[in-house]
Amino acid sequence: IGKGLAADLAVAELRALGATGALVSIGSDLRAAGAGPHLDAWPIEVEDPFDPATCSAAVTVDDGGGATSST
Repeated sequence: IGKGLAADLAVAELRALGATGALVSIGSDLRAAGAGPHLDAWPIEVEDPFDPATCSAAVTVDDGGGATSST
């Protein structure tokens, strides 16, 4: 809960300072809001824990958060 809250607060502060979008990752928790790097949703890839060179899942997020765990 703590890392997710910290990511939420960091994104809120960045947006309050004028950022059109922000993506904050703290450990395995992330929060995205606003415009991504190409003025659309943020592309998020989840690394395969058994093969770090491989993406096991991919999503786009325009306003939300997520967390992963290898345990």
